[in-house]
Amino acid sequence: MQYKISVPIRIRYLELTKTSSITDLTLIVQPPSGGELSPIAMTEVDGQGMYEASFTPDATGWWWVRVKSISAPGNIYSK
Repeated sequence: MQYKISVPIRIRYLELTKTSSITDLTLIVQPPSGGELSPIAMTEVDGQGMYEASFTPDATGWWWVRVKSISAPGNIYSK
């Protein structure tokens, strides 16, 4: 998705079964230049399986994001 430069973007993730206390969720961000930025730890926001993280784009173009977890690998939905 194309985001505005220098405007923080918040990504929220709802775990499919609303499992709380997942400690290894990370947000993987790929900038328009390719490659991946360092993983960003996601934090739980409501105790009911909702997690979030944010990043700030520094270039124009398409930014890709994905959520990764070793302990819950099959439940990757984000908005």
